[in-house]
Amino acid sequence: MAVGWVPPAELPALLAAADVAFYPMDDTLINRTKCPVKLADLLALGVPVVGEAVGQVAEYLAHGAGILVPSGDVDRSVTALLTLLRNPERARRVGRAGRERLTRYFAWSVQGERVEAFYREVLAHST
Repeated sequence: MAVGWVPPAELPALLAAADVAFYPMDDTLINRTKCPVKLADLLALGVPVVGEAVGQVAEYLAHGAGILVPSGDVDRSVTALLTLLRNPERARRVGRAGRERLTRYFAWSVQGERVEAFYREVLAHST
């Protein structure tokens, strides 16, 4: 179903209604350096994701937080998507794992603590 442009306020409800999501990513230098904000949005909503293992996509979906497939591997992508669509309980587990991983490792509060700890260590060694 194509919905076209959607006002930003309506996006969370629309994304949360998805049974699964596919996050394709060509393996290019620029894609290896991108922060996939749309992927983070999907994970935050608990949507189970099949993503191509490029750059931070692989980091976000690691350890069962999604299903990773090689970039450009259409057969494995389709198989992974069908696996989730045919197994709603597994899809729910993957969605929960994605939300938990995002919250535990990539939330702004967590990143802020890491940056603060880094600066404290640098300052401690500079005096």
